[in-house]
Amino acid sequence: GVTAAGALSFALYFFLREDGELFWFKILGFLGPLVLTFAVIGFVGLLREARGAARRTAAVLGAVLLVLMVNAGAAREISETYEYATAALLELDAWDEHLPAGASVRIDVQPTGYQLWTWYMLDDRPVSASAPLVGFFPHPPVGLTGDFALVEAWAQPPPDAAGQAVLRNAGYAMYPLRPNGALDVSSQELVWPYTKINPNEGL
Repeated sequence: GVTAAGALSFALYFFLREDGELFWFKILGFLGPLVLTFAVIGFVGLLREARGAARRTAAVLGAVLLVLMVNAGAAREISETYEYATAALLELDAWDEHLPAGASVRIDVQPTGYQLWTWYMLDDRPVSASAPLVGFFPHPPVGLTGDFALVEAWAQPPPDAAGQAVLRNAGYAMYPLRPNGALDVSSQELVWPYTKINPNEGL
């Protein structure tokens, strides 16, 4: 009971804070199985202590209802949850072998969680991002050029592309870039501009 109350308190704390969604979701994710365990133990106790057919039947029906609710909730969640690290995304890890040694990549992928995975898959070479996902995780330097650019497969080629894509799969395409006069700031080190955390104001 104390553990559940503490978890709910922390979940509420993060729920009320800006950008705390990930943390309250994780807390509730760990709390859920604990609450279900309490419920199962409670129903087992009712079954053991039930006196009379009516009470025993009510306890059995309650247990069946709990199973049906858990099954319905899990089915709904699974139907609305999609593959995050897709096969096309994981394939980027092998693209490094097809690019010249030391070549830099400007990531032109939209600033979502998928962008985080793209530079993670390309961690063996210097990268930058034209529009990095900021404010939550470290990110590549903001860059305007590079030797290559990575875009979503459905997107238009970059304006400074030097020809057709040299690598392509169902999700992404890699284009060579022509020099545009900008400084290539690509790096294997990530940018984390925050130097302190204020618990009252966030990062």
